[in-house]
Amino acid sequence: MDNNTVIGYENDNSEIKLGNLQEELLKMLKEVVRIFDKTNTEYFAIEGTLLGAVRHKDIIPWDDDVDLGFMIENMHELIKVLKENLKDEYIVQCFDTDSNYSVTQPIIKVRKKNTNVDYDAWYDKNHCDCNGIFIDLIAYSHLSNSKLVEIKYRFPAFIRTLFLLGLNFLGLNFKALKRIHINKAIKYNNYNANNSVIGYAINYMCWVKIPLNKLRVFPLSNTLFNDLDLLAPLDKDYYLTKIYGDFMKLPSLDNIKLMHSKNIKLKSKL
Repeated sequence: MDNNTVIGYENDNSEIKLGNLQEELLKMLKEVVRIFDKTNTEYFAIEGTLLGAVRHKDIIPWDDDVDLGFMIENMHELIKVLKENLKDEYIVQCFDTDSNYSVTQPIIKVRKKNTNVDYDAWYDKNHCDCNGIFIDLIAYSHLSNSKLVEIKYRFPAFIRTLFLLGLNFLGLNFKALKRIHINKAIKYNNYNANNSVIGYAINYMCWVKIPLNKLRVFPLSNTLFNDLDLLAPLDKDYYLTKIYGDFMKLPSLDNIKLMHSKNIKLKSKL
């Protein structure tokens, strides 16, 4: 699989290649980074985006998404600068802008209007109006140094998540529970603000906990991604090893499955 792999067809039956999607994602990333740089808004490249920057100096040739991280205490300011500065062809999608947004997903998405992609699992459909291609903005939080405190926080969060997923599956929008879910994540971050451990906040909070030494993430450094200069964790090797292990080892392309490009349309909505 490479960027010439056909991943879909437009309504006029013209081919959509992986490289076409990657070009659009790069344009979106440039727009988001332009705004963050202009407003001095903190973010950092994470997961496969950081891996691509370090290993390929670009998007991974067989990747179909872009991920940026931010500290959850900056969430409302980050949403504000995106809403005020995004070009008209994009939209910021989150609970603040659309109460239909599922807060069990990455807490913010930037989507491109008049495009389409289906990424939602059967149990977590997107009920917002826009279902365009997207960049995920994933919240990180200060964590407790105590495993017992972490368990006491994460177990109720897991129960809330199950309720939210069940309600979402039934097409029910329990706004109050969504708001509680987000606010408890922010409160937990603030409670642990003086600790030196950070990790996923509301995103994956119930399934994945990869603790990171804050002093090896901050202050942020820079990394080249295509022709962009992205902010990134201070110790990029440390971060990538925690996430992927031997991150420089290339996977077998026979095992690669694209997860973010089902029913894709780049020029015309479904």
